[in-house]
Amino acid sequence: MRDDSAARRTTDSSMAVHAYAAIKKRILDSRYMPGERLSEAQIAKELRLGRSPIRTALARLKSDGWIAVSPQSGTYIKSLSDKEIADLVGLRLLLETHATALAAQAIDDDDVRRLRRAFSAFCPKGIANVDERAFDDFNEFDSMLHLTVYRAAGNALIAEILANLLDKVQWLKTSARPSAARIRAGYTELKRILEALEARQPKEAAARMRIHITNAADFSARARMHWGGEGEEAVTGSKPASPRRVTRRRALPE
Repeated sequence: MRDDSAARRTTDSSMAVHAYAAIKKRILDSRYMPGERLSEAQIAKELRLGRSPIRTALARLKSDGWIAVSPQSGTYIKSLSDKEIADLVGLRLLLETHATALAAQAIDDDDVRRLRRAFSAFCPKGIANVDERAFDDFNEFDSMLHLTVYRAAGNALIAEILANLLDKVQWLKTSARPSAARIRAGYTELKRILEALEARQPKEAAARMRIHITNAADFSARARMHWGGEGEEAVTGSKPASPRRVTRRRALPE
């Protein structure tokens, strides 16, 4: 009986982990939009799981800041206020510059070569020829470089915190896609970070990461100011919204 009980707990935990990953992916993919209400029963039906692992997954998503619960509105995808976004950026600057300095001392040659190959594959005609259609490739390379830095830094706790923050940053970018100019600037920033990592220069790598994070945050702030109004509430407000009110934004004009 004791073994059966332990097996059930293991199965329940595994299903909750699966549910968490599946729901979070739908948020990141914009299948669930900011402000959209979530139905525990509907999610359980879609994922073909029981209500218990869904409830556990939603509790974890709430703890991680992805969803909110209101007595009046129920469970919905949490938006981020300007203050919360500023806090996110501040935490990234504090932790990620430190992690980048550590990574510059510890990154292995295989990781550097892998990043070099990826950069060439995602930007085959050079940075000057990149346009808005390169957003998905840029986003993928951006994530690859950041995650490589987190891993190479050798601090598992910092890596876990930064990976969750990076997910939120990438999620915010899909609501106001960068212009071609910002994508080109972003590629240039990432290339310079990679060069500092390759040269094993901790201070220079950390400084270049700070510039990259700050520039990306400044662009995001300008994008929110540009779009403003009802659309901004869907991305950065605090109230739940109908999913029909939320639309993905075009690139910010250059």
